Amino acid sequence: MLKQKHSVIFLTLITMIFAACGEGSDPERGEQALRGLKADAGFTCEGVCGGQATAGCWCDEKCTTFGDCCPDKGALCDARPTASCQDACGGQSPDGCWCDAQCTNFGDCCSDKTELCQEETTCEAAGGKCGALTATGVQCDAGYELDAEAGTCGLGGSCCMPKAEENHCVEGGGTCVGVDGTCEAGSAAVYTACGSSSDLCCMPDTTETTCEAAGGKCGALTMTGVQCDAGMKPAAGAGTCGLGGSCCMPEKENHCVDGGGTCIAVGGSCEAGSALVFTACATSGELCCMPETPKTTCEDGGGKCMPLTADGVRCEEGWGAADVGMCAVGAGCCVALP
Repeated sequence: MLKQKHSVIFLTLITMIFAACGEGSDPERGEQALRGLKADAGFTCEGVCGGQATAGCWCDEKCTTFGDCCPDKGALCDARPTASCQDACGGQSPDGCWCDAQCTNFGDCCSDKTELCQEETTCEAAGGKCGALTATGVQCDAGYELDAEAGTCGLGGSCCMPKAEENHCVEGGGTCVGVDGTCEAGSAAVYTACGSSSDLCCMPDTTETTCEAAGGKCGALTMTGVQCDAGMKPAAGAGTCGLGGSCCMPEKENHCVDGGGTCIAVGGSCEAGSALVFTACATSGELCCMPETPKTTCEDGGGKCMPLTADGVRCEEGWGAADVGMCAVGAGCCVALP
């Protein structure tokens, strides 16, 4: 009975010794008390909250127990969570915890990661598919193309997004409008694919004028040119013809234009420097304006008008006849001899 009691007492002493040694024990702590230090020369918690500073002081919760806190531990670390994502989103915090998209899978996120870091979008959430990284690049599925910035993938993968739908309407110079929309003046709805199947395509109206609509006839193209009917001449730009033909338009004389004039509609007026003349235009309902060519008088040419006789112009002594300007009927122009 006495031996059993001694054994109990011995075990109790051993337990107390281990408890005393375990309380506050740390193989790397408690060896020195860092008191009265300034936050310089490495004695600072800047960037190391939750760990040890380069100078040896500490910035964790235990430093108050061991008496080895850095001087600025309270100002820098106690005002925020011990392990924080501050300035560490997307990577590892200096405190040791993580602030990336995968920390939730590993269970090592900092406590304020959700508060400070915007959640990254996964490739699938962005509407894509993760393709495997190979020696030749990312292997995207058919209809997908690489877009690594669209979303995140796991290790060994990169994001592939659906290829943009072809838009033949816009590529062809058209405009896509909603199914209930209307095309603007000068354009018409056509059956051309837009990027969205619910859109309609409005293409500029480029309906060509046929030769017949322009008042002409299509002539056959031969080795020597276009064979136009009598009274017609080639006018390829007047209208369109079918394959192997070209447009011929009625041949109308226009003495006004041929002579340098301009045809205007009846009721119009000639511009300054031109005058109305009786010269045919191509259309009978038009008038011709020809540039005015004022006649020069003898005096304007530096001469004098003298009477005409049977022997010619009767010029004064030192003067001779010259055609430098007009004189009145019965007179001719004389100029001074050199």
